Amino acid sequence: MSLPAYALNQASFPQMYEHHLVGPLFRPWALALLDEARLREGERALDVACGTGIVARLAQERVGTRGRVAAVDLSAPMLEVARDLSPAIDWREGDAAALPLREGETFDVVFCQQGLQFFGDRADVELARLVSEAGFDDVRTRKAEKAVRFAEPAAFARLNAMALIGMSGAAKSLGEADRERAIATIAQETLNLAAGYSKGGELVFHTVSNVLTASAPRER
Repeated sequence: MSLPAYALNQASFPQMYEHHLVGPLFRPWALALLDEARLREGERALDVACGTGIVARLAQERVGTRGRVAAVDLSAPMLEVARDLSPAIDWREGDAAALPLREGETFDVVFCQQGLQFFGDRADVELARLVSEAGFDDVRTRKAEKAVRFAEPAAFARLNAMALIGMSGAAKSLGEADRERAIATIAQETLNLAAGYSKGGELVFHTVSNVLTASAPRER
């Protein structure tokens, strides 16, 4: 498999993320998360580390006009895409470790999909213990699997490369041209390694995720 020229001159990372990753990867998991939480009409929901907002958008559909949804992310470019897609949701820029909440503001359900891995101060302990030690009750975890299909392997490879470069401390010193060369190289190597997962021009593989639910601490 080779990286086509068009894949080297794509839109911004948040736009590519929304266009190429949300549908095949994040939307199915978001639906499963909403089902797990049993989100109902009229409830108030908060989506932490929302990215371009797929959990928040689907949550808004479920809570309806009587409910409300707020969503927080540290990335202004991600939130810009989210606002364009759903202006009615209360999008807020902020850190998960210092949530931008209003005085006395509460929510019935709080979501965080694939956000913990990007937190800078995450503790090196198992997930259930982390939540239990934070004071939550009824902590339950399970592993879940889903098959995902990427119709545009080249776009997936470039997104993967952009994410790796973006999270690399060493890459911060690279100039624009060197950064682009590194992205192109990683993307091409990703396509080469992923060739074994190619079926009919698509990339097809299974994903595994830890799903955790917990309740707010009861008054004692």
